[in-house]
Amino acid sequence: MLLGILTISCNFQNKDNSEKKQNTETNTATIKPAEQIKPTDICMFYNVILDAPSEFPVDIDGKIYYGCCDYSSSQLREDSTTRFSIDPFSGEKVDKIDALIYPDPNIDNGVLYFKSKENYLQFIEKLNE
Repeated sequence: MLLGILTISCNFQNKDNSEKKQNTETNTATIKPAEQIKPTDICMFYNVILDAPSEFPVDIDGKIYYGCCDYSSSQLREDSTTRFSIDPFSGEKVDKIDALIYPDPNIDNGVLYFKSKENYLQFIEKLNE
């Protein structure tokens, strides 16, 4: 019940971002590189694109992280592991606020964090192989 209340209070577009897009053999469309996403336009706890810019900034040692609700903001503040991700191309740990943020081509409204634009472009190239 508590999770339902927390999910409702967050303002991201797809409440169930765990549902992967279908990638069937009949869908052979090439994934095109997307525009980089501004940190203010995502929830860094749930890793999703928001409907509107975040109203829940979290200042930690001069770095501003963004949540989508009180719960996500408190988690970003209290659990340092939530402020980091893994670059899906290089496997390197990246600070979410220092990373380049792009849409996840496999999850509706999801985001991925990259150390560099080159890593992102190579990731898309690998997906298209």
